[in-house]
Amino acid sequence: MTVAFWTLAQLALWLAVWSWLQAVRVSRYYRPIDSDALHDRPPLSLVIAVRAAGPDLPSALGRSVGALRPGDELLIAVDARDAAAVADAEAGAAAATAVARRVPTDGRGPARVEVVRAHPPTPSPSTDPEHASDARVAALRAAAVERAAHRLLAFVEDDVALAAPTLDEVVRTAANDGVGAAFALSYVAAGARGRSAWRAAFANQWKTPALAALALRGAPRFVAEGLWATTRAAWLAAEAADPGGTRAALGLTPAEVRRGAAFHATGRRNRVVRRMLPRSPAPVPGAAGPSRDGVPVAGWRAGGPLGHALAALGANPVPLGLAATLIGLTTQAVPAAVAFVPAVAAMGWRMAALATLNGGPYRGLPRHAYLGRALALEALAWTWWWSRPRAADRGG
Repeated sequence: MTVAFWTLAQLALWLAVWSWLQAVRVSRYYRPIDSDALHDRPPLSLVIAVRAAGPDLPSALGRSVGALRPGDELLIAVDARDAAAVADAEAGAAAATAVARRVPTDGRGPARVEVVRAHPPTPSPSTDPEHASDARVAALRAAAVERAAHRLLAFVEDDVALAAPTLDEVVRTAANDGVGAAFALSYVAAGARGRSAWRAAFANQWKTPALAALALRGAPRFVAEGLWATTRAAWLAAEAADPGGTRAALGLTPAEVRRGAAFHATGRRNRVVRRMLPRSPAPVPGAAGPSRDGVPVAGWRAGGPLGHALAALGANPVPLGLAATLIGLTTQAVPAAVAFVPAVAAMGWRMAALATLNGGPYRGLPRHAYLGRALALEALAWTWWWSRPRAADRGG
């Protein structure tokens, strides 16, 4: 038992320090290089696929068009058979048009807003709801791309607080030669309550740092939802290399990985930009939100076994520290004061890692936000994140 205590104690300490170093690396990468000044870029077609009707949808669409430039276009893709969603999309288009008309046009005319009514295929009753939603949204996006007037295509979820500098950086990165898709990782902004706060803690303190660590290892083989952009040529090439790869999520593979792999198969590199996106703590109904993850499968297939293992272990040192402490308390050869050291040290380094992310790459998020919940999830409910992908797999 003494050997087990010291082994777990040393492992927990090293992983806790690794967690902090990983957070420091991510924080330095996402440190703003300059101000929020706007840079010139080509015109783009921004696509928003409406997952479901909701009272907040019109205001969300109005906020998105505020990040566009004169000459851009906003395509709102909606299922033509969903009358409520069509009505909300029409109201959102009207609000977005009003916002676009207030932006100085520089002689290029205001951003164009169009509602694209599509007829996505009806999923079978046995299809997992999350997979069915991914396929439905992919079909809506494909219909909007057919209507797009510009070479550059951007896709954003309707719970994202879209800012013009972030959109510009994603689009300018995607326009470079050899790039398949450029994307921004997202975090949940402050203000989540109840169950949403627990989801925010999971998304901010495990999913986003893990994906960021994978993305910084080189050319990521995934394209995260939230905001991503590509060119029409790269879109078509990805479809030819892997039919449906830019549209649907099939089997056990999350949509983010399937999309990234399709672009990678064409010889293009996916790129993550140096800004993160804040997402609404209370997403509109049907939006992606912080609860749509699939991280274990995505991390394994997108970053390889080694990359996923380092990201996962570095994000979960607290359970090992607690296990070492429990073993130490049951071993007479280990003083009680020494037995508590692994748990205290693991929690301390882990709190430092979370505080490094909050207020750093998570701009505007207080350092204490969701910290207690994150530690509780790691220490007491570590298997919570693992159960969700497995439940989806059983349904698919």
